[in-house]
Amino acid sequence: MEHFFKDPIVSEIEHQAETNTLQLDFINLEDSTSPFPALLNERIQWNYIKLTNKNVPYTVSNMVKHRVIRLMTAGVFDSQLATDLNIAKEDIRFEYSKLHYMKEYINGLPTEWKEHIIVKGKQEHIAEKNATEEYYSNYNKKIPNNLIRTLQAQNKYYWSNPAPRYVVEDRLRMYTSKVIEKHREKQILADEHNNGNITLAEYNRKDKRLTLDIKTFLAKKKQTYKDIFKNAASNKRMTYIRALPPENQQHITPPIIVVTSWRHGKDLLSDYRNWHNEKYAKEIAENKVI
Repeated sequence: MEHFFKDPIVSEIEHQAETNTLQLDFINLEDSTSPFPALLNERIQWNYIKLTNKNVPYTVSNMVKHRVIRLMTAGVFDSQLATDLNIAKEDIRFEYSKLHYMKEYINGLPTEWKEHIIVKGKQEHIAEKNATEEYYSNYNKKIPNNLIRTLQAQNKYYWSNPAPRYVVEDRLRMYTSKVIEKHREKQILADEHNNGNITLAEYNRKDKRLTLDIKTFLAKKKQTYKDIFKNAASNKRMTYIRALPPENQQHITPPIIVVTSWRHGKDLLSDYRNWHNEKYAKEIAENKVI
């Protein structure tokens, strides 16, 4: 028995994706019959970033680019974002292929390890749920008859206590919905003005308010993205929680392990490396002696 090393496996999967890139058919975002709010939100957000920055910092555009590529692996293509961020369909197919081969590899690992992941995922879901309830309980404490002090206490608690991922992701979903909602209100408002139903002055006043709302929600969303990295314990829990299949499939043998992203796959491989090398430590040591 030999040590398991993660990096050669990761490189091998990347090479497989390069040499055997899978076909992925696309539908344009505008032609999609199913709503895809995450990608639409990225377009709205990106357009506001361009409006407020003459030269968008590379780190910002690169971060958006990677998020957009990941979203478009679902087979929905946004030509505007692809042009602005220099994304080719082959970039998306490569990312799609990497994730496909990573899923194949992980689900081909020993059943015993996958069972360990299912058990761990269930335990960590309970721990994350408890941490979330505790966070909201403390964050939502009210100071009787004093709204300002209540808000100040919430703000202090927010900056002093890194939110669990369930809380962060709830906020991201909320701000995503708010941005799209306000953007649609702007479109309706423009139609009303173009149809002569409201005056230019009323249009300008309401449009200015909606634009400010969108910028506010985007700023809050940007801060929330940063919050993802603050709670290390919660992030570690999410490695296992995300690996859980739907509840009605958790009894299937051999277990199905869900891999949500390339990074998630690498984190699961790290767990497998540790599990394998610990479980077979004696055999590995004996092999070294030989």
